[in-house]
Order: sequence, then C-alpha cells, then structure tokens
Amino acid sequence: CRGKWVHLTHRSGLLSDTVNGIAVLDGKFYAATAKGLSVIAADLQVDNSANRLLGLDSTPIDGIAVQYHDRFPDYRL
Repeated sequence: CRGKWVHLTHRSGLLSDTVNGIAVLDGKFYAATAKGLSVIAADLQVDNSANRLLGLDSTPIDGIAVQYHDRFPDYRL
C-alpha cells in the first residue's frame, strides 16, 4: 500500500469509524477510536486485542501519543 491512501472503517476491523488520533511506532499504526484502541499492521490487518489486555473494553480513546524520551533518550524536538 506504499504511496496509496487506504480508507479503513469498522467494516475493515476498526472498533469505530470515529478516529480521534493516530500514532506510529515500530511499523504499526495505533488508532485511538471512540470505542477503544485499534492496532493496524503494515499489511492492514487490524488487531483489537489490546483493549482486552489493557482492560479498556469499549472505552473511548480521545487521543494518543508516543513518548519518545523513553525510546529515544538522545532525541530532541
């Protein structure tokens, strides 16, 4: 899918069509949705199991961020 826009919806596996934020880490997209966290792999497979593991159920996620200081301590914004 490199270089092409792809539309993902709840029919593609997202927990909700309302996406409040996206973060990218280690080749995966993390989508904060109105019904929880959806993790999207490079092959566009959607994994929603993080919600159960984190005890989020259908909790709305209002935003998402990656704390670079932990992963890249020498990186300066």
